[in-house]
Amino acid sequence: KDWKEDNGDNREQIMEQQLKLPPIDAAISCIGNVQPRREWKQLFGLSFDDERLLYENGILNQRAINLAKRAGAQRFAFVSVGYEAAKCLEGPIEGYIYGKRAAESSAV
Repeated sequence: KDWKEDNGDNREQIMEQQLKLPPIDAAISCIGNVQPRREWKQLFGLSFDDERLLYENGILNQRAINLAKRAGAQRFAFVSVGYEAAKCLEGPIEGYIYGKRAAESSAV
């Protein structure tokens, strides 16, 4: 059964079954997205879907971190966002920033 077709109740369990890792020492994640919507609205006409940004920058990284931990990784490198960029982007693309921060706290 494909996890994308699931109604969400078993999605996490199905994903874990499909993404089992062998024992590992370390992992690196550069998962992320800041792609705007096709419609132009907010920031200089750009429009962002904060829920999608939170999912793609936070939740997916948290899942990668958890998979790595379960596979025995003692080290995890996470490509996040710099402080200055985060301060500039806090208002316009909050989903991106909140997602990155959530992932950072999971990686600790």
